Amino acid sequence: MEIMDTEPNRKDIFPQYSICIRTLGTSADRFEALLKSIDGLTIPPNEIIVVLPHGYPAPPELRGNELVVYSGKGMLAQRIKGIESAGNDHVLLLDDDVEFEPETMNKLMLAMAKYGADIVYPINRTLLPTPGKAWLRLITIQAIARKNQDVFIRMLPTGGYSYLNKDPLTPLPSESCPGMLLLAKRSALLAINLDEDVWVDSSPYGFRDDAILSYKAHLAGYRIFAVPDVLTRHLCGSTRLDSMRAVYSAFSVGCNSFVFWKKYIFVRGNTAFKKLLLAALFAWSVISLGLLYMVNSVRNRNLSIVFAYVKGNLCGMTKNSKSIAMNA
Repeated sequence: MEIMDTEPNRKDIFPQYSICIRTLGTSADRFEALLKSIDGLTIPPNEIIVVLPHGYPAPPELRGNELVVYSGKGMLAQRIKGIESAGNDHVLLLDDDVEFEPETMNKLMLAMAKYGADIVYPINRTLLPTPGKAWLRLITIQAIARKNQDVFIRMLPTGGYSYLNKDPLTPLPSESCPGMLLLAKRSALLAINLDEDVWVDSSPYGFRDDAILSYKAHLAGYRIFAVPDVLTRHLCGSTRLDSMRAVYSAFSVGCNSFVFWKKYIFVRGNTAFKKLLLAALFAWSVISLGLLYMVNSVRNRNLSIVFAYVKGNLCGMTKNSKSIAMNA
């Protein structure tokens, strides 16, 4: 009797893949560091796609082997354009301010093959609340650390998330993930109709765009896994916002959080009691976060910040997901 080889094919474990980078072309040294990380990958891509908004010049740091495409300006719009432009069914989605170790793709692809995942991402603790500020996220029910190790990130009834308080030894399922670096099956991302959610780009900041992509995939039944021991670094600029950017950020947090909660959390309440509970928890989150914005506004002598947050919530409450703008 012929014995069939049950070992997975190397091409199945390490398939060809496309890299898709969303950028405004202004990251300079951070974009150069990203390109150096790509150059050093032990499993290189066979395609690099750089997505810019219409009218923006290509970054001078480009090597010349990239495909530059254009889309409407926005975190999700540019991500969608990259996914649609990719020529492979595996896509590595990148922001323009991240660097990573040469073995990144080996580790992510092995995890994807072993666990039958549709999306995998590296665990990066710097993207989670810092110990000194974790209590603020806790009282607003925006981010809660926990010990049980069945899921790495789990969505909360407020639209926030809970996360494992320490890195697991092996990859774990996850209900959501950050978007700075993730490997996904293109077919899965196309199937969840992200075009329905470009409303997120209408506010000044694309807050919640990554949660939309990943949680929507989770709700559709696609498997997401968080992968430990992959060295990545987020090369973000200063986290301190000037007065106008702080106002824009507050509006976007209020508006986008409200619409995300209505569209993906509240509608899943299948009884009147559950809907009431979801509404009560979300109301607490909105009010407590508003109080923190008030304190921040007083401290910075800029009440426009808390007013923008209130206006954002009112916009998210009264507008549908197709008509969101700060001047609404």
